[in-house]
Parts: sequence; structure tokens; C-alpha cells
Amino acid sequence: MEALGIKIPLLVTQVINFLIILFVLQKFLYKPILGILDKRKKEIEESITMKEQAALERETIEKERAKILKEAREESQRMLRKALEDGKQVAESFVVEGKSQLSQERKKLMEEIAQEREKILERATKQALSYAVSIAEQILAKKMTKEEQERLIADALKQLEKV
Repeated sequence: MEALGIKIPLLVTQVINFLIILFVLQKFLYKPILGILDKRKKEIEESITMKEQAALERETIEKERAKILKEAREESQRMLRKALEDGKQVAESFVVEGKSQLSQERKKLMEEIAQEREKILERATKQALSYAVSIAEQILAKKMTKEEQERLIADALKQLEKV
């Protein structure tokens, strides 16, 4: 091999040096770098897993939020319908109560008018009787001629018409 220009001791030395460098690099550089790469790979896998879990949780939460919003809308619609129905019932009861009160007040006023009418008629009757008595007294107190009696009766009737 020396004819080819290869020196065996130098070749052995270089092979030994190469093996030493290979051993040192593998021991101190290659294994730590592989450890760092494995560690980084695990972190990336964990990050991806956490991201997937977060996406699933977000999706679940979004579905639950949509469900809660739907239930809240339905509940508000039910409450609104109930409030409208209650409002209508209250309004109807106010109308019925108002009509009842109006009817009672009208009846009461009609009774008061009838009583006032009776009082007025009673007073008119008493006054007419009073005038009749007064006329009769005047006629009896005087001896009158027929013309005077007719004139006195006409005057009394005029006074009654004014009342």
C-alpha cells in the first residue's frame, strides 16, 4: 500500500483520530442535540394536543352558549307573551270595572234626579195649594162681582204658570 502512497501507521492514526472525534462528537454533541430535538418534538406534540383540546373545548362552549342564548330568547318570548296576556286581562278588567262604576253612577244620578223631581213637584203642589187657599180666602173675604172673581182667578193662574 505504500506503493499507492498510503502509509499504514498514518492511516491507522487517522482512523483512530476519526474514531476518537466520532466518539467525542457522539458523546458530547450528537446525543445532547438529539435529546434537545426529542424534547422539542415532544413540546410541539403537546402544544398541538393542547391546541386541539382547546379547539374542542371552545366548540363545546360555543354550542353551550348558543343553547343558552336560544333558551333565553325562548324564555323572553314566553315572558313577553305572558305580559301581553296579563296586560290584556288587566285592561279588560279595568273596562268592565269602569262600565260597572259608570252604570252605578248613572243609576245613582237617575235616582237623585227622580228624587229632585218629586221634591219639585211636591213644592209646586204645596205652592199651588197655598195660592188656591189664598185666592179662596180673598174671594171669601170680599164679596166680589163675577168679573172681579174671573180677574182674580186669571191672575192666580198666571202666577202659577210663572212658577
